[in-house]
Amino acid sequence: MKRHLWMVTYDISANDTRRQVERALAALGERAQHSVFECHFTLPEARLYLGRLATMLDTDTDSLRAYPFCGSCKPEIAWFGKGERSTNKRVWLI
Repeated sequence: MKRHLWMVTYDISANDTRRQVERALAALGERAQHSVFECHFTLPEARLYLGRLATMLDTDTDSLRAYPFCGSCKPEIAWFGKGERSTNKRVWLI
């Protein structure tokens, strides 16, 4: 099954929960910005990993969003300012 780039973002109030989610995402991909990671997942992996992350959240105050990018969309991603584009084909960091 083919992997696709996913952008995962979060806004989490509690420091402990935020650190847990950050550590989990860092193991799955690469940090792009403070609360944004880039990961490569198959659809079943995305459902599994994002489902696990969602169980950590306080649904009244926190949010976690994941946006898939198709293979033909990836070259069209605009890049401005600080940072480096990852060359890792398998895993990025949402």
